[in-house]
Amino acid sequence: MKRAIVLCGTSGSGKTHARTTDPELRDLPCVDIADAYRRDPGCDWLDAAFYVLKQVRRLLRRHDVVVVEGYFLPGTTTRKMLVDDLKVTGAQAEFRWFWAPIEVCEQRISDQWERGEISAAECRRRIELLRDCWSPQEEEL
Repeated sequence: MKRAIVLCGTSGSGKTHARTTDPELRDLPCVDIADAYRRDPGCDWLDAAFYVLKQVRRLLRRHDVVVVEGYFLPGTTTRKMLVDDLKVTGAQAEFRWFWAPIEVCEQRISDQWERGEISAAECRRRIELLRDCWSPQEEEL
């Protein structure tokens, strides 16, 4: 059966690090919701979700397993959209949660900017989004 391994968590929580270092994940095709914001810095969460769904459908036509990175908190519209869309394509979602203290997430994002991996504008936006959605209760998920 086709499946999507969904790495869930805020920006800076360790999703990309896990995807690029875990032998199970590193060679799989990936869709990162951050790519939607990089393509269109003004897009909203719904546009970003539709971008992810379109890319996941495209990849699942050629691959049995794909990795999806994003903030798909249980009970949210984006998570429901992803699960429902995967069902339509005959795939299942396997969720893996990542969490880190907000100070760690902010530092990781800032480090990416300092290394030249992201622009100053992306750094500011990711930290702003992080502060809007971060919750200490997520540690329990």
